[in-house]
Amino acid sequence: MMLVAHSAMAAIPEPDNLLYGTVTVDGTPVTAADKNVSLLLEYQGQIIDRYVMGEDPAAQDRYVLSVPLDVIDERRDGFLRKGDVLTVRYQMGTSRSAATEVVVDDRGTSVELNLALRGVDIIDGPDPNSQDTDGDGISDVAEVAAGLNPFDPSDALLDADGDGVNNLDEYLAGRDLNADDEPPLLIPPNDIEVPATGLFTRVDLGEATAFDALDGAITATNDARPQMPPGAHFVEWKASDKSGNVATETQLVIVKPIVNFHTDAVVAEGSSVELVAELNGPAAIYPVSIPYTVAGTAVGGGVDHTLANGEILIQSGLRGSVNFQVIDDADGGETQETIVVTMGASANVVLGEKTVYTAQISDQNIAPSVEMVADQGQGQTRLVVTDGGPVTVNALVSDPDPGDIHSYDWSFSDSQLLETDGDSSDGQFVFDPGNLSPGFYTVAVSVRDSSLAESRNDLVIAVLSEAPLLTSLDSDGDGITDDIEGFVDTDGDGIPDYLDDLEPENLIRAMASASDEYLIETEPGLTLSLGYTALSSKKNRAIVDVDDVALAFSLPPLEEGERSEQFPGGIFDFTVSGLAQPSDSAYVVLPQLAVIPKRAVYRKYSAETMAWNAFIENDRNAVYSAPGEEGFCPPPKSGDYRPGLNQGDWCAMLFIEDGGPNDADGFANQRIKDPGGIQGETESTTASGGGGGGRFDPFLLLLVALSAGLIYRSRLRRVNSGR
Repeated sequence: MMLVAHSAMAAIPEPDNLLYGTVTVDGTPVTAADKNVSLLLEYQGQIIDRYVMGEDPAAQDRYVLSVPLDVIDERRDGFLRKGDVLTVRYQMGTSRSAATEVVVDDRGTSVELNLALRGVDIIDGPDPNSQDTDGDGISDVAEVAAGLNPFDPSDALLDADGDGVNNLDEYLAGRDLNADDEPPLLIPPNDIEVPATGLFTRVDLGEATAFDALDGAITATNDARPQMPPGAHFVEWKASDKSGNVATETQLVIVKPIVNFHTDAVVAEGSSVELVAELNGPAAIYPVSIPYTVAGTAVGGGVDHTLANGEILIQSGLRGSVNFQVIDDADGGETQETIVVTMGASANVVLGEKTVYTAQISDQNIAPSVEMVADQGQGQTRLVVTDGGPVTVNALVSDPDPGDIHSYDWSFSDSQLLETDGDSSDGQFVFDPGNLSPGFYTVAVSVRDSSLAESRNDLVIAVLSEAPLLTSLDSDGDGITDDIEGFVDTDGDGIPDYLDDLEPENLIRAMASASDEYLIETEPGLTLSLGYTALSSKKNRAIVDVDDVALAFSLPPLEEGERSEQFPGGIFDFTVSGLAQPSDSAYVVLPQLAVIPKRAVYRKYSAETMAWNAFIENDRNAVYSAPGEEGFCPPPKSGDYRPGLNQGDWCAMLFIEDGGPNDADGFANQRIKDPGGIQGETESTTASGGGGGGRFDPFLLLLVALSAGLIYRSRLRRVNSGR
């Protein structure tokens, strides 16, 4: 339909024409409130202008369309001339009316065109936004909005915003053609696999490359931990350009765990033996196969033992084992025989320091060993409450001699603990904490076998007036809430489960926070637990201070300036248990809170001098140090350790003999107790109570008092026991 519209000259900017008017559909006016209605001005299928109802408040309930004119000789794309035929359409969504034609008039002309439409003439049609006049893959509407030429297909391959992505690709991705919304190109380092150097390993991740089309080379960052434990880690790399676009990529880092055999053993004929291999952290891939070969002076094949060459499989977790039998050949005159097991290489682990395991076969009686477990009806614990009911302490005896019968003596226990089960000679000690004041109490037992070989142990138990109130928090960060874990102590290290996220028994926290740093470590197969002072400090950590020592033994508090600056690296109070036989020595790694000072001395309690003296060194006792890093140390027996305490090192390692001069309990009982720490150079030159010059050191007075208290308690127990 061709309409010749009413024209009137208007003072509008040349060279445009102007179209305006009202719209009705079946007699109902279309108003400014109908914002889903548009009027389209088209020329040869190309949209020249669009008006959304209500977009110009001055137009009220009318539409206004502008017609660009061109009066120069060479017509420009998108501009019209007098006499050209335009069309006007009504559009709502994908519904459109038939075209109403209008002839372009002189420059500066305004044309009133009122549209009276019928609803039946408004039909669904193709989305006008999909119209693509030049066939370049970008709709005309999008090209006009982006300032491109809908008649020029070549601009599809240009990059209007300079972000490195051409216009067509940005249009197809639904992005703004004129905004830098393209993230940088980020190439992460290659995936890597590295051997663990300890509980945590510093890993060189390599360098990531990041480039942005507008900003050029940019820096990439990552979220990797400074030190990584064994296992598989996905490191996320990020790079951001100046427009805030972020690229992310992932790098896989595998840290292969260290594997060690457990400590050597003395085994009896006729006994069953477990050969254990333990990882120092999770493997990236399971199962882990640990091959081994068997040698030694003992004859295999069922003659002296049943162990043969094979492999230990670790299906999950950290431990795997094989069991074998030692044959009782009833030959009491044999020389001591050995079973020597050598670990072989495995693809997804690193061999540690303990790759050779030796079992000595003895045809003589071997003394039993005893561990102690307390239970108040909820499971193993070191914390009990006064109204929680009776406490049962079980003496768990391990005896390589399968035919031995054992007797128990609980008389070494604190006198306030009254045995209530009616039998003081069996393997249980039951007491009622309801009659006790809150505090710390020691249950002690002596176990004898049929040959009167003896072993002793003791267990310190905290008696509380009420149980700690646990909530849905996860204090140790292990993924299990406090109220589910409870205040039981499953591994018996003196730290309740809700505060203890460590699985390996050869580890304990020097500091209480659940983090990667400051882990005390002994050899796999041995067990670490808090010492008496650490337990009584109620800090759930192995590091104590001078005030803790004074409180534990009811000593007067020290004045300012007399406290733990004497031991800048910390005072460590721990117990090592699980030694294969009495008088064995154990390695223990102590991460220091401060670097080792010059002229450093490790001080421990000495029963001979009744004072805290320098650590006594011999072939069964030694001190070492390694540079390490703050909070992180190499594993026990690592080649990084050097003899002595070397200034500037972060890590100390003790080699301590059970029952030797540096064992605080003074007994060769397959466990070592150690309250001690490193002292640096001071003005005092006196290490014991034997005289000497230098200023008076009040801290040493405290240590002497503590030592005297320990000796008194030890002697009192011996008198009470008749020994």
